[in-house]
Amino acid sequence: MKFLSYFVLTICSVCILAISIVALKIFLVQQAFQPEDVPEWTVQELTPYKWELRSVNEPERTTTAWIARPDDLKCDTLIIVGGVEEGENLLAGVGKWKYTGNTILMKQPVHSFLLRHHWKNWSLMDWWGIPEKIREETRHTIGSLDALLNYVQGGKRADPRFTDKVVLAGGSVGAAFPVILTSFAPEKVAGLMIIYGFTNFQQVIQPL
Repeated sequence: MKFLSYFVLTICSVCILAISIVALKIFLVQQAFQPEDVPEWTVQELTPYKWELRSVNEPERTTTAWIARPDDLKCDTLIIVGGVEEGENLLAGVGKWKYTGNTILMKQPVHSFLLRHHWKNWSLMDWWGIPEKIREETRHTIGSLDALLNYVQGGKRADPRFTDKVVLAGGSVGAAFPVILTSFAPEKVAGLMIIYGFTNFQQVIQPL
């Protein structure tokens, strides 16, 4: 009987400890991001229509931004962070888009992470660290978006393509990033367009 009580007490203690550790991990991951948390990224124009963004401290982290714009006009800019599935074809629009300004679509950097670390190869410890991985990828998405915003909004004032007015847009799982970044430097952002849920950006932006 004493052994059974000891066994039950041990199991309960282990469960309480595990729950406490999980609760602590969730608490730490949920902490609000601060400006100093944003990592530095750079922007390189590969072509007039395709840019590469790269982490300064972790160069293996890269992502892509595509730009479509009217010819020979200095315009305001819309920067879109879509869901993880959206890429270059979003801006193609099958001829339905009417560009009255610069439209930039940034691919989320998590794509390059998944290419380098496929989930099928993850160990148990990798899965245990998934909350921290999510926070780290979020940090780098904010960093890449910040680099893109700075590049367009204030980095090259002689650039004939851009005015100093930038609207940030986010949809689906990309909705949070423009909000977080704008909270750090609201003076850099002329407007926000946030759409929750699964978003058809073509249908949303086409009438604008």
